[in-house]
Amino acid sequence: MCIQSMLQRALGVHAKTLASVAGETVTYRRGDFSAEVVAIPGQSVFDDFDSEGVRAETRTVDFIFSPDFLSGLHELPESTMPAKGDQVIRANGDTYDAFPGASNSVWSWADARETQIRVHSVKR
Repeated sequence: MCIQSMLQRALGVHAKTLASVAGETVTYRRGDFSAEVVAIPGQSVFDDFDSEGVRAETRTVDFIFSPDFLSGLHELPESTMPAKGDQVIRANGDTYDAFPGASNSVWSWADARETQIRVHSVKR
């Protein structure tokens, strides 16, 4: 087994372990479509500057999960990657709207190997 495949396998084991220890089952929703996924909650901090150069700090609640459940679902309208308007709903009913981060995208890769995604969101 080559080193690269060993690393890929180790990262997969790490992601599964992290999800089993720190993950929570959430509902991912876009329009009428919804699916349950185990996500690891997190946070990002972004610096925004207005037209006058005034800095404002934005904090998002992030949900980290494998994008595999998205790509395998043909019922999902439009792009299979997270988009503005998507929602993440926690078991207690708290709803989070996907929110663009610093790159003006609602999601980013959570790891260098691009196996997990981080969906940026704000609580309703």
